[in-house]
Amino acid sequence: MRSAYHLRSLHASSPSPSTRSLITSALCTALGDKCPSNSALIRHEYAYVLGQLRDPQAVPSLEATLNDGAEDNHVMVRHEAGEALGAIGRESSLECLKGQIKDVDDVGYSVEISQTCQVAYDFIKWKVGNENKNNKVFGIENGIENGIENNNINNNNNNNNNNNNNTNNNTNNNNNNNKNNNYEEAEDAPVACACMLSPYDSHDPAPPNPRHVGVSTEKLGEMVRDEKLELFERYKCMFSLRNRGGEEAVVELGRTLVSDTSSALLRHEIAYVMGQMQLGVGLEYLVESLTRKDEHSMVRHEAAEALGAIEERWEEAEVVLRGFRDDEEEDVIVRESAEVALDSADYFGFNPTVEATTTTTTTTTTFKKTKEMISNGHFNVKV
Repeated sequence: MRSAYHLRSLHASSPSPSTRSLITSALCTALGDKCPSNSALIRHEYAYVLGQLRDPQAVPSLEATLNDGAEDNHVMVRHEAGEALGAIGRESSLECLKGQIKDVDDVGYSVEISQTCQVAYDFIKWKVGNENKNNKVFGIENGIENGIENNNINNNNNNNNNNNNNTNNNTNNNNNNNKNNNYEEAEDAPVACACMLSPYDSHDPAPPNPRHVGVSTEKLGEMVRDEKLELFERYKCMFSLRNRGGEEAVVELGRTLVSDTSSALLRHEIAYVMGQMQLGVGLEYLVESLTRKDEHSMVRHEAAEALGAIEERWEEAEVVLRGFRDDEEEDVIVRESAEVALDSADYFGFNPTVEATTTTTTTTTTFKKTKEMISNGHFNVKV
């Protein structure tokens, strides 16, 4: 896994197209290798990294992995391949994604795969719509550089001018708000408000909603838990909460993690987001999710790795993770996830027993390198 993230970092920093192509090709080859030593957990991480690269060269391999319904191709790997296609965002992938959005009675139906592909399909359609609208390549994490902040200002100025010139626009705006009473974007909504842009380096499966700026954290939590909303809309609420940050947002996400029964896909993404936020108030929710034997393995996997990211309560998290790593009767994905979380904590310098043997200067240097490595790791935390 470290090698995969190192390759991702090299891909991002290399000015050479041939080098980037070789890196993508190597990861695609690794993704397709189903040998016993290449576990489902590792292969799903390769798919995740390919999505983060957003290299169209990876699309054929990702589509092949998504369409491979064989027993030796774990649903977690297929899910990550579908989500990666959404991150890359090629309109040509819509047909492949649509083909995996199946009904319960269809042959080869998987609720996790169907939901993944529906979210990825909706995301690409959303991005294509905004690309056409703004005549520019979409990028939430590069919003200010892409001129989104200026677009917001221009849109606001245009709206103000229109209101001054035509009083009927107020009525039309109210009608538009009524049509979007679930906080869906109106046709002229900006891609993102500058204050909601992601503080993380990850390419996410859904954007935050600019209309959420004026919505309370508690209300956003209720919306994430609202099963009547489409999953893509619930994802938007989740990322709006993450970008808002703070303990109150983590609590709302944690409540959803342990109370939702509608979507393992949503719960696993919430656990991932809580790992990105790295706040200690989320520990109890993550432990409860990890401990549930009847929870989906991909949710428990993300809960374990998220625990490994909570530095401020590391001693508590470490005890839990060691217990799952050493339990030979536990699900192999959960065991491996706990092992990865523990290894990452040591590698990133969370383990106080490791730091105790170093000098002050070395510790300071290690801490600095830790933050740099986290930025290129599983949770994509900016430094």
